[in-house]
Amino acid sequence: MSAHAEQAIGGQEITGAGSTFAYPIISEWSRAYDRARFESEYHIGGSGLDSAPPGQRFTYEAVGSFAGMLRVQSGQVDFAASDVPLKSEELAKLGLGQFPLATGGVVAAVNIAGSSRVSSSSPGRCSPTSSLAPSRLGTIRRSSP
Repeated sequence: MSAHAEQAIGGQEITGAGSTFAYPIISEWSRAYDRARFESEYHIGGSGLDSAPPGQRFTYEAVGSFAGMLRVQSGQVDFAASDVPLKSEELAKLGLGQFPLATGGVVAAVNIAGSSRVSSSSPGRCSPTSSLAPSRLGTIRRSSP
């Protein structure tokens, strides 16, 4: 465990950095943590939240996976989120652990010059193989009505 992480356990702030993809969910979890700790009407006894130091906050910077991994490796933050998992050998070498945090999809939107409409009623019309690759290769120049 890094000196920064050890300090955070008893300190005032838990810090993280990394993936911009994971930022929305981590940001919401941070707000939920703060609400549970400081604004909650619910009983939090025995949850672990009741034993955290008063005023402890949870912050996360969406600086990109690579930058986040560099920061956690150097001990600048307590944790990092990355879109690409590290291999077991790398984790062991760095003394880090990892676990899945969030899953999601990535989609591409294609802007074909001269196209006035895109039909979602034609199956496959906007699939990567039928539109994206050919449009980038110059084979498709405009959509057909």
